[in-house]
Amino acid sequence: MPSQPAVSKKSTRLLPVTTLSEPALTAIGDVVAEFGRIEYDTKLAIKNMVGDFTKGLIEAEKLHRFSAIADHAIAKAEKQFGAKKAKRLIGLIKAAKKLTPFRNDVVHGCWFADDRLVRMEFKKPHSLKHHNYIVRLDELQALADRLRATRLEIH
Repeated sequence: MPSQPAVSKKSTRLLPVTTLSEPALTAIGDVVAEFGRIEYDTKLAIKNMVGDFTKGLIEAEKLHRFSAIADHAIAKAEKQFGAKKAKRLIGLIKAAKKLTPFRNDVVHGCWFADDRLVRMEFKKPHSLKHHNYIVRLDELQALADRLRATRLEIH
């Protein structure tokens, strides 16, 4: 995400999410949906590698953060197939894992509009101190497109 300051402290006014444009809401939704599908497909890979769907379901669903899910899927693939045979799957899961911080910025960001699409990032939890970042719609859509391409390769 860009690091350019967006608005001055005087002009930071939070608005309801409904004030965001339809293309902005669509791009944010695309990022969330595509990453969710990557997470689902990664869990499905774990379930398939276990062999028994119910046991695989329990194994995959006990992991909550995507980084833990990805690490588990990579370790399982290496053990079951060997690093060489599982190279492509492991590479795709690692590529998806690298996109996690960007997904988190979108999902956990506090979005508002001030004649621009702006994401507010708090310096620490439960603090009102923050940084604002202008986010271009094409950057947000490009992230959704990267997630979609990664998901399609994993699937």
